[in-house]
Amino acid sequence: MTVKEDLEKENKIELQEFEKLRKERDELEKKMKSREDELLKIRKEIEEEKTLIDEEKKLIDAAKTEVKDKIDVIKLRKETQEIKDKMLRDRAELENFKRRSNEERIRDRKYAQQFILSKLIDMQDNLERALQSEVDSIDKFKEGVVLIQQQLGQIIEGESVKEIEALHKEFDPNYHQAVFTENNEEFDDDIVLEVLQKGYLYKERVLRPSMVKVNKKEN
Repeated sequence: MTVKEDLEKENKIELQEFEKLRKERDELEKKMKSREDELLKIRKEIEEEKTLIDEEKKLIDAAKTEVKDKIDVIKLRKETQEIKDKMLRDRAELENFKRRSNEERIRDRKYAQQFILSKLIDMQDNLERALQSEVDSIDKFKEGVVLIQQQLGQIIEGESVKEIEALHKEFDPNYHQAVFTENNEEFDDDIVLEVLQKGYLYKERVLRPSMVKVNKKEN
C-alpha cells in the first residue's frame, strides 16, 4: 500500500469519525429541544388550569407546579450537564484523533523516501563493486553496468515511473518535444521517427517529455 493510499485511508477514517460525532451532537441537541418544548407545554397547561379552579386549588396546584418545576429543572440541568460533558469528551477525543493523524501524516511524509533511498544505496554499492573489481574484458564490465541499469529500472518502475511511448507514435506536444524534423515518405506526417532522449511519466504527470525527431512531409 502506497503512502497516498495510507493518507486517503486515514482521511476517510477521520471523516467517518467526524460525521459520527456530528450526528451524535445533533441527536443530543434534538433531545434537549424536545425536553424544553415538553416543559413549556406542561407549564402552559398548568397556567391554564389555574384560572378554572378556586384559590385553594390554585395554591395546591401552584405548590405542585413549583415542586414539579424544580424537579424538571434539576433533571434538565443534570441532562444538560451530561450533554455538555459528553460533548467536551467527544471534542477532546476528536482533537486527539486529529493530532495523532497529523503526526502520522508528518511522519509518513518525512520517511516516504526511505524505501527508494535504501534501494539506491544498494545500487550504489553494486556500482562501487563494479568499479573496484578487476574484469578481464570490457564485455564483462559492460554486463555489470547493464545489471545496475536493470536494477535502477526496477526501482523507477516500482515508484510508478514509466517510460513515455514515442517511437512511431503520433507526435503529442503534451508528452513529446520535437527537436528535429525530417521528411520520410515511409511514415505519415507527424509520426515520431526517432527518440533522442526518453521521456518519463510519474503516474499521470510528465516528469520529462521525450525529445524526438518528427516526420514532416514537404508540400
